Amino acid sequence: MDFIWKRVVKSLINKRPNNYQEKKEQLNNLKKSEKEGKIKIYYADGSMFSLTPSVPYAWQPIGVRIKLPSFKSENLNLFGIFDADKDLELYSVKGSMTSEVIISFIDDFCKKKNNEKIALVIDNASVYRSKLFKFRELEWENKGLTIFYLPTYSPHLNLIEHLWRFMKYEWLDFNIYDCWDNLVKYIENIAENFGTKYTIKFS
Repeated sequence: MDFIWKRVVKSLINKRPNNYQEKKEQLNNLKKSEKEGKIKIYYADGSMFSLTPSVPYAWQPIGVRIKLPSFKSENLNLFGIFDADKDLELYSVKGSMTSEVIISFIDDFCKKKNNEKIALVIDNASVYRSKLFKFRELEWENKGLTIFYLPTYSPHLNLIEHLWRFMKYEWLDFNIYDCWDNLVKYIENIAENFGTKYTIKFS
């Protein structure tokens, strides 16, 4: 048997809830409705960026090791809404990503979509389960946007996780870690050029 040195991947299979298959089938039905033009699916989630590098591997000349600068910095918390094609909305905040903050982002997204029929796929983070967030769901539904909660411990079903991976490990120039302005400009560049310069292909 041949072997290759690579990262070990953590598995969450043993933690998946009893309703996993049911929720997965519901998501598949939404995808069918999207193909029929009845609805548009967007995937949403948050992620954190800072000047502390999070790059585990990189192509490097043999005998030379890339050394990235590392600084203590504020965290730039992003909330992304992503259709896995060419549409991406990135919202940022330096402070905590609270329910109130996320609600304001979704409100803005609803205005931009102007009553388009949308299913917004999110996970079960506590900020999405707060009383304030749940209270706003009916208002969003009246504007055409329905929240679809994924089963717990199922990040692979939220396609926006691929976006964060590409942003943190695939697309970045190492100079984003030089200073805060470079990091912000990198995020803005992704938001402006997603779907053209920056693309993700799903099988």
